[in-house]
Amino acid sequence: MGAPGRNDPCTCGCKQKYKHCCGRLSQNRSERKQYADSSKTLREKNLALLSAAIDIFDLNRPWDTVKRRICGAQVREFYEFVARLWPLSTDLLSILPEPGSSLRALYLGEYAPELIVKNVCRFGLYADEIILINPFENPNRIAE
Repeated sequence: MGAPGRNDPCTCGCKQKYKHCCGRLSQNRSERKQYADSSKTLREKNLALLSAAIDIFDLNRPWDTVKRRICGAQVREFYEFVARLWPLSTDLLSILPEPGSSLRALYLGEYAPELIVKNVCRFGLYADEIILINPFENPNRIAE
């Protein structure tokens, strides 16, 4: 069977046109791969993660539209990016910011959106920088 056409239903079964789902993902995959491999500092990794999420889930649309159109192919693509960005060999200590005069906080709490806003904003009153532990399971540590 050949590759689907741009206006054909997507092969992942999400009921969208191929061009709006897996077709768009495959176009940007090599660019994201290069970006994940070149990210060295914690800041670069965070920026790469945000950029990938915006690109993969097309977050420049209204949130209701984003939620309706999320499909398995997008989730898979995002976790593949996270796995490339955070290989198990990552030396976490080496990418933390150097000690300085700014006061830092480490947030280890809940990741429910309403709790993050409440708790992290509260920390913001007392700290110049807040480091959050990654809320995503590292795909390198879970079974396919």
